[in-house]
Amino acid sequence: MTTMSDLPETLEDEILSRIPITSLRSMRSTCKKWNTFSKTQIIGNGAKQSLGLMLRASRHYRDFHLCSMSFNLQGIRNEDDGDYVLKIDTKQVSIPEHIRIYKISHCDGLFLCLVEDKSSILVWNPYLAQTRWIKTKQYSRRFSAFVLGYDNNYNHKILKILEDHDCVGGLRYEIYRFNSILWEVLNVTSELYEWSNMHDVVSLKGNTYLFVKGNTYGWADEDEDEDEDEDEDPIETDVYLLCFDFTTESFGPRLPLPFSSDVGESVTLSSVREEQLLLLYNGWETSKMLEIWVSNKIEPNAVSWTKFLKVDTTQLTDFPDEFDAVSFFIDEEKKVAVVFNRYIAHIIGEDGYSKSQAFSYGPGLFCSYVPSLVQLHTNSPGENEGRDY
Repeated sequence: MTTMSDLPETLEDEILSRIPITSLRSMRSTCKKWNTFSKTQIIGNGAKQSLGLMLRASRHYRDFHLCSMSFNLQGIRNEDDGDYVLKIDTKQVSIPEHIRIYKISHCDGLFLCLVEDKSSILVWNPYLAQTRWIKTKQYSRRFSAFVLGYDNNYNHKILKILEDHDCVGGLRYEIYRFNSILWEVLNVTSELYEWSNMHDVVSLKGNTYLFVKGNTYGWADEDEDEDEDEDEDPIETDVYLLCFDFTTESFGPRLPLPFSSDVGESVTLSSVREEQLLLLYNGWETSKMLEIWVSNKIEPNAVSWTKFLKVDTTQLTDFPDEFDAVSFFIDEEKKVAVVFNRYIAHIIGEDGYSKSQAFSYGPGLFCSYVPSLVQLHTNSPGENEGRDY
């Protein structure tokens, strides 16, 4: 009887090259040889596949389901006709501990998961099916952030940002180094002056980039009525990126954005396979313009941009007047962007092409995913690593 292991090598390679990431578990249980091979190399179309991980809310928002999503933007468009269809293959993902996750972030094929038990966090490699629990002090969902990165020697670390009014600037920074299993306070300064000014975060090439938006308000003369000051509109809005460099364990200077932004307008961050940073600017309260920019160069101390797309949203078919992008990705070959807004995906092209596609599930947190062979020192929830100071 011929088994999988008896197949010709060329045929075996062809089969493995066609396996979607969402079918890894079934593949590994099919053949012991393939299971071993998949732990040392990225197999299937994982190196080329556009894959995301999403937290999908239950009907009454009481809990969230973790789902993998593979995207396939189908269709051919000519100048005058043709259409795109967004095919999304959604598959629920099971974590061995069956925990309840309420927030995820991603770096280098690893996911940092915040769970209901706010005294621990979970690092997870879905490709290798490995998890690592890390103990931390109790934290607030609303006023804390955890981001994952690595230094030039590929040592992985976690940065924790906490609102703490006893600290200078009202923020406290701590770092966890995987090779020391210890949380330490970082005595660093940054141009993030208030917790509420941090609006979005994304990891890229081992470092973390924060979108910061802070307001400077005009001041009335002393003789003017104080009640008038309360409703005064901001006369200046600072918007910029900050990079936390995991090699130097410090923040870099302000990085400029390729546009100005006013109060009420939104900016969403994304990435192209952890190689380029993406910015989506949505001026729905003022200019009604939607812009997407791609980084040419991205470093802790420098950035340059190229415009990928710019459209007037008033000219798009069925595009909402008030629009806040939850997440987005681009198809560089087809020159279109897919922007998610709650239950609807908007496919947008610079030539004015627009199509809205509704889905039965949503709203959720979405992040791009590229498989990784990073090994984790696995443990169980009862074997939490991490000591405070």
